Amino acid sequence: MAFRPLEPRWHPDPFDRHEHRFWDGTAWTSRVADNGIEDVDPAPATGAAPPAFRQPEEPVEPQPAPRPTEPVAAAGPFNFADHELDDEPPEAVDLDRLDGGGRKGSAILGALAVLAVLGLGAFLLFSRDDTEPAEVADLGEVPTTTGAVSTDFPTAAEQQIIDRLPGGFRCQRASASDAASAGEASVECSSVQSPPDAIVAHLFGDRSASEAFLDSAVAENGVAHVPASDCGGPNTGLWSGGDFSGRIVCFSSSDSASLAWTVGAEPVVNVASGADPSELFAWWQTSAVPGPVEILQPFPTSAEATSLAKLPASLAASCSRFIGEITEGASASFECRPASGADVVYIDTFADDFDVVAFYDAFDLPRADKGGCRVGVRGNNSYSIDGTDVGRVACYVKDGRTWVHWFDGATGVVGQANFADSDVTQPFTWWASEAVPGAVENRTFDRAEERVLKSVAAELEASCVAEPVNADNDRWSAKLRCAPGDEGVLAVTYFAFQTKRKANNEYAARQGDIETDSGNCVAGAVPSEGLWQAGARSGRQLCQVLDGVAQIFELDPDGKTAVLVVAENADIDLLASWLDTHR
Repeated sequence: MAFRPLEPRWHPDPFDRHEHRFWDGTAWTSRVADNGIEDVDPAPATGAAPPAFRQPEEPVEPQPAPRPTEPVAAAGPFNFADHELDDEPPEAVDLDRLDGGGRKGSAILGALAVLAVLGLGAFLLFSRDDTEPAEVADLGEVPTTTGAVSTDFPTAAEQQIIDRLPGGFRCQRASASDAASAGEASVECSSVQSPPDAIVAHLFGDRSASEAFLDSAVAENGVAHVPASDCGGPNTGLWSGGDFSGRIVCFSSSDSASLAWTVGAEPVVNVASGADPSELFAWWQTSAVPGPVEILQPFPTSAEATSLAKLPASLAASCSRFIGEITEGASASFECRPASGADVVYIDTFADDFDVVAFYDAFDLPRADKGGCRVGVRGNNSYSIDGTDVGRVACYVKDGRTWVHWFDGATGVVGQANFADSDVTQPFTWWASEAVPGAVENRTFDRAEERVLKSVAAELEASCVAEPVNADNDRWSAKLRCAPGDEGVLAVTYFAFQTKRKANNEYAARQGDIETDSGNCVAGAVPSEGLWQAGARSGRQLCQVLDGVAQIFELDPDGKTAVLVVAENADIDLLASWLDTHR
């Protein structure tokens, strides 16, 4: 997250009773210190945000004193995230971030971090119903949050906004005229320092809505897309500081100035106002965002434009510079939000001499050369275009969402696409048509899998892919998953065992308490176990319904291969009929 709250530690006493007072992460405690000696003095129960926080001149070391036993004070409007308390009093104020920001997908390399896929917020202060440029609202004397507003303030959404503000503000719910019409919550805050005079902050629910709102405000007010170097005029740009980057937009007139900014992937946009644009910009650089701050080039730079040219035009048109921790070694990093298909696509491009294979392999992906995204099985395989191998593509489902990862060895493009879909088939289809047009996923079989393939019905062979085998736990030596395409039959899985004994052990484990020779696979006679026969061939089969899904598991006459078929709607008759025609 991109806010700068007080760390749980010793700070100058904001109530000016003592030299230092201990902040526990949610409230000021009764622990105080003077001349290096710790004492007890309950904090005033004002219910308001504490005054401006001062930087102590030098750390002091009080003599050890017993820590008083006391309940934690109720949190005020600045309810910062809980942290392990630092019991060593007191030291210089540390305004480092509590969270290093968002990042893309999961990876093993230290260069990769996880992106929480939150959208940037947007602001309403610069957009009004009339056609005249908006004026910064004069909040006047803003009451504190205790006793001055409705009892349900702050809501959870409002608290999210407050938690991410820099210190030194008193907040209340924004008036209807200042609230963002498409946002989840808005707050307005008066400052106990100058500048700024005030902040209005908005929380949005997703990136697309907030970005559209922000872009609309920029367009309606005629803001130039040039770096906002000093907020001396209407301009917009990008900034970077520490591990963060974000957007900055400036407006000013003869007697007032406004500055809006976003940080990382947070869904909050703050809009600060003041009389002097230079002072407002200086305050923002030193107190509002992690520094030192660098104003970035407008998007796209020449390097970014070169990287965008490596992508399909329709996908490139939806891309913007990635806002967050930049991937080490990347020439450019993008966040793309196509109109349909993937919710978000993250793209990194690298120079020709960069090892994109190692970079790709560092992600926590399915086992190489197994599975098949095109038939709905999580996997990780090579892919080709017009018969030429290009790179690798992997797909998997995590937390109910599908991820597709890939790289192009020739262009140095590495991508990650995320979908609101728990079946990898449609996401892969989108990827092969929109992200890497013409891509064809390759299949790879080892010797054991090739032997199993000989047992597969000819009409199914083209749909089969290899699944990983765990040599420590699985009795089988190879496993193929096939997609029959027949309505009602969900999947057909073929197994190969090294010995008949292992095959029989697997059959017995699946049989469990089902009585031997208890019946044939017909509706109303499950679970059952019995003999199947087709001409001169015969074997054993188990029939049961588990969680509404019909299953038949049967051994082949050779005693070393088996097949498992499953069907929805508990339709045992459908499975039995399918097996009779596909053995």
